[in-house]
Amino acid sequence: MIKIECPIIHMDMDSFFAAVEKRDRPQLKYKPVIIANDPKANPRAVVSTACYVARKFGVRSAMSAVHAQRLCPEGVFIAPNKNKYADESKVIMEILHSFTPAVEPLSIDEAFLDVEGCEKLWGSSLDIAKKIQHKIFKKTELTCSLGIAPNKYLAKLCSEYRKPNGITYLHPEKVNEFLLPMDVGKIWGVGAKLKSELNKLGIYTVADLQKCSQSFLTKRFNKMGTQLWSLARGIDNRAVETVQKAQSISREYTFKEDIIDGDYLRGVVYSTSDEISRKLRSKNIKAKTVYIKVKFSSHKTITRQYAISSGTMLSSDISQNAVRLLKDITRFEKQSIRLLGVGVANLTSQQSAQLSFFDYTDKKDEKEKKLLESLDEVLTKYGESSVFRASAPNVIMEEKLRGKANREENNKRVKK
Repeated sequence: MIKIECPIIHMDMDSFFAAVEKRDRPQLKYKPVIIANDPKANPRAVVSTACYVARKFGVRSAMSAVHAQRLCPEGVFIAPNKNKYADESKVIMEILHSFTPAVEPLSIDEAFLDVEGCEKLWGSSLDIAKKIQHKIFKKTELTCSLGIAPNKYLAKLCSEYRKPNGITYLHPEKVNEFLLPMDVGKIWGVGAKLKSELNKLGIYTVADLQKCSQSFLTKRFNKMGTQLWSLARGIDNRAVETVQKAQSISREYTFKEDIIDGDYLRGVVYSTSDEISRKLRSKNIKAKTVYIKVKFSSHKTITRQYAISSGTMLSSDISQNAVRLLKDITRFEKQSIRLLGVGVANLTSQQSAQLSFFDYTDKKDEKEKKLLESLDEVLTKYGESSVFRASAPNVIMEEKLRGKANREENNKRVKK
């Protein structure tokens, strides 16, 4: 019987959003496609992803769309179509579940799989990876890259090794050989700041990092130092978790022009709270923490949070606390605001939430709950843009109404 020595597979779709758009528009096959709102219409748009043709020009995710256009003047900008990508993701995740029930989605386009015990059905982990790649392409006409390794950390590194449409198998005896020449910036959790600190210590590669003792790294970088010591040796004991719990729900807006108008900002908070409240109700969960994020014109960013002991899913609770937090921040900061975000965290399911004397015993709360549930039915039936606050700021209305009209306009522009 085949023994699976490397039971963990990491599947990562190749430039997922851009690949979906290219598949649906064959005329774009060799074009540099960039998933972002048109920078001419929205100078503060950010790149969601870019196809491999665009990446050759230096275009990357999270880059300013304006900068991306400078790097790639011939780039074809396509506004993100979240619903379309979500539908494709469902198909892909169903394919993964057809091979093993142990699937841990990381995002809309990547997941870990534990295939231990699946060898009688599908063969070795390499066989399984090949079958997954073939089945995804046959069903969606999209390519993916897969990494096969003894643990999650190594599998994720391997999936990035041969992109696009690649498969990398890392035998347990080859782990050190694979890791030693690697730049420390590729280690999970090492960002630009930490990489710079490591470089100052003369640590540039994993080989350099392995020369450091665990006590030295822990003393220098605390818990992160202990993690660095383990990851430099390919040690990762995390299991593939099949039950995923939402950690938070949030929404943020980057304004076309910096805003100082308090009424406008409060309108953003109220409308965003409505959206978050609906998501909480759809999942039947409560939030025990409300927070806001504010980025000023100087790019200074401040976050504040407030705890709600009994938890809530009401828009009024979220908005009232978020507005109070906003006032606390802007009381001492007189700059205009570039970005405003509202979020909730510390989420608890209704079933597991401890009952409170304040849980909808107030007639006003019960009335709001019933009103919101009726509103949910309307939005579900007629679409997200069918109802919104009359006082909703332009940034909210533009977002809600853009949807279909924006995509149709995009399609016309692309065909030209």
